[in-house]
Amino acid sequence: MARYMAKPVIRGESPHRYEKRVPTDVVEKLKGREVWIELPAPAGGDPKLVHFRLGTLARVSVHTRDPALSHARCATIQAHLDQTYAAARSGPASLTPMRIEYLAGLVYDDIKRRFLENPGTPDGWAAVKAYTRAAVEGRVATAPRLARDFDPVDEVEIARELFGGTMTEAIDALPAGVHTSALDQRFGAYVDWVLGLKGLEIDQDSRAALLSRVGVAILNASWRMKRASQFDWSEDPAEARFPKIDPGDTKKRPTTAPTSVSFNELFDRWVRETDPRPSTRATWRGNIDRLIEFLEHDNIARVTKKDIIAWKDWLVARGLKSKTISASYLSCVKTLYNFAVANSLHTENPAKGVKISGSSRAGDSKLPYEDAEIAKLLDLAMRESVSYRRWVPWLIVLTGARVGEICQLWGSHIRTIDGINVISIEETEDGGTLKPSAERIVPIHPALIEAGFLDFAKGRGNKPLFYDRPSRGGDNRRHKSTHIYGRLGSWIRSNGFTDPRKSPSHATRHWFKSVASRVGIADSVADALQGHKDGKAASVYRHIGVKTLAEAIAKIPVPEQR
Repeated sequence: MARYMAKPVIRGESPHRYEKRVPTDVVEKLKGREVWIELPAPAGGDPKLVHFRLGTLARVSVHTRDPALSHARCATIQAHLDQTYAAARSGPASLTPMRIEYLAGLVYDDIKRRFLENPGTPDGWAAVKAYTRAAVEGRVATAPRLARDFDPVDEVEIARELFGGTMTEAIDALPAGVHTSALDQRFGAYVDWVLGLKGLEIDQDSRAALLSRVGVAILNASWRMKRASQFDWSEDPAEARFPKIDPGDTKKRPTTAPTSVSFNELFDRWVRETDPRPSTRATWRGNIDRLIEFLEHDNIARVTKKDIIAWKDWLVARGLKSKTISASYLSCVKTLYNFAVANSLHTENPAKGVKISGSSRAGDSKLPYEDAEIAKLLDLAMRESVSYRRWVPWLIVLTGARVGEICQLWGSHIRTIDGINVISIEETEDGGTLKPSAERIVPIHPALIEAGFLDFAKGRGNKPLFYDRPSRGGDNRRHKSTHIYGRLGSWIRSNGFTDPRKSPSHATRHWFKSVASRVGIADSVADALQGHKDGKAASVYRHIGVKTLAEAIAKIPVPEQR
């Protein structure tokens, strides 16, 4: 039976969700089952581990509103659940000793990841180790549950109550090999976690063996954390015994090496599947070209981590800023390699873990225009006959909008609401996009109306205001509006606006925010006008009326040249 592609559920301003019914033939069997899934990382970020319990629905947040990342994460969840459902249908599986040890190694790695850098006190790990050893060696009939989010400090008092101050001697005095019941009590939560992470349904013999080996892995990890808490971070020989590849995961162990593909082929596949914005396509295509230029080849299989680090250093030497290298170049390569690994086009991501050091320095932050500069810009625009030079400067100054939002406006976006002339900032029918949650209504400033902007917009009809024909978009073409604001920036710079800390178009947005504060416009109203989000939950429910917005816009002064 064909399976439809999992799509994110979008509700209001909340992060997107995966939501789908559990198949009827396994719903009763899996009801209450805890599932753990590692979701793909965002550009420049880390993977996200999520967990949830199955009911009649499988429902979980994907922790993003980015469309491409939402779809990728939903696809990951769907693939994992398909594996879980298939395991439930086929019945409990028997694990090989190698796979049991691999799963136990995941538990060891989890504890190491959580605690190695900041392990806490020796007392906490001595207590964890005491109860763990007593359960593994069958010396106790009951043991406290070790949850995956355990804190070693919580173990100290209960271990001392049972074993006293000399825990090692007290445990050694108890007969070994007498009890097995403590294994599930102590390690069952971790076993359920690792089975949920891999979507496995196993038989009782395999579970018993896995409980024992997970206990040993936790004991090994506890020893290592105790040494780290005493300033000894040397390698643990016990760690080397864990298999690094899941012997039961055929998707991660192809019988033959993946067929090598070029960066251009990889990029084209990624574009077809994720459908990124045209601007992202164009920028990332350029990033890939620079990587190919540096490597002097186009083969993704020949690239090593040392190559990526050398490329990063090459970009630094050419004067690119740390933020640009991290947020654009490295993010691009990491995302493409993650895609390659997920689609069995490559086995590992050589860019994983590659970072660039750097921080903002005094003198780097962007500044707003001064009132005199705004007056000069508006005066220059008044003398222009080319439409985008004539109107876009006035619009970005008196709306506080992003220049890209203004340059993609159509005549049909100029409307009247409750008798108030407004601009509807929205995505356009020819592919013009917005930042998430930037859609809004902005009343038109009285000075724009007086200058004749409404007549100009009416004359354009249901067509773009600042470019002749609708953008065709698609492929790797940028939206036509991007050429408009690129030319506008060059025009502004050519007229004496050369301060590198003042972006030719964006400094007007900084000016608007500063002036709004100066004339007493509430931050929440200014944010609503400019499409800013303050990150607070209350902003989702705050809806400011168009009359209030119009009153605020009218307070923005129009600087005059002196």
